[in-house]
Amino acid sequence: MNPPMPYPLAIPCLTDNFAWLVANGDGEAFVVDPGEARPIKEALDDRNLRLTHILITHYHFDHIGGAAELSEHSGAEIWAPKDSVKPTHKIISDGDELEVCGKSMRVIYTPGHALNHVSLYFAELDAIFSGDVLFALGCGRLFDGSAQEMWGSLTKLSKLPAQTLVCGGHDYLAGNLRFVNSLKGIGEQGKRVIENIELAREKKKSEGKSPLGVGLPTRLGDEILANPFLLATDSDFLQANGITASLGAEAFAEIRRRKDRL
Repeated sequence: MNPPMPYPLAIPCLTDNFAWLVANGDGEAFVVDPGEARPIKEALDDRNLRLTHILITHYHFDHIGGAAELSEHSGAEIWAPKDSVKPTHKIISDGDELEVCGKSMRVIYTPGHALNHVSLYFAELDAIFSGDVLFALGCGRLFDGSAQEMWGSLTKLSKLPAQTLVCGGHDYLAGNLRFVNSLKGIGEQGKRVIENIELAREKKKSEGKSPLGVGLPTRLGDEILANPFLLATDSDFLQANGITASLGAEAFAEIRRRKDRL
């Protein structure tokens, strides 16, 4: 059996997805966004845990691919926003206050990336499961939503406590680091956040190991300092990068366009 692990526990799925596993003291567990079933089953078996809930942030297949199999295998209920996955045992929506494995969860509507996307906040864990809205040094692409909607979602999440763990659905750090290092005007504290992530990834590479997942989850306070998509109201940052759009959603849209072109 593996040694005890801290929770939330990041579980790699597919190529660069991460599901998140959380357990209580009674051996019950929930998982967020299982893109495939096998690694979740292995993590549960290794830790002698019983899966009771499968939580979904949005309908994209790489976030729901293992949900039905896990539910059938374990009897766990699938809780998801509407029109996300079949079966869904409970539809969750903005403002819901629910208990999962003895832990209180608040559902936050976070559109912009996908239709009906929600993020899941657990104050007791100091964690936000942000799906494909907020990542380490990045944010999701605009598929079903607008820049205005995504900026609104990021603004909501940025108001959570600074110590909140950002548990996003992917490790896109390689590309996000390339982008952030192409920009100017990041403050000194933000630069230190970026440097620490880079050093941790380089250390893992020097050991002959993949850096995937290194540095995850990040802290929201660090993201506010270093994530360029959260700097759309920082006039010094915008000026340094020649962004003349209005502060907020318009500036965010330009930052997102630049990242898309990278």
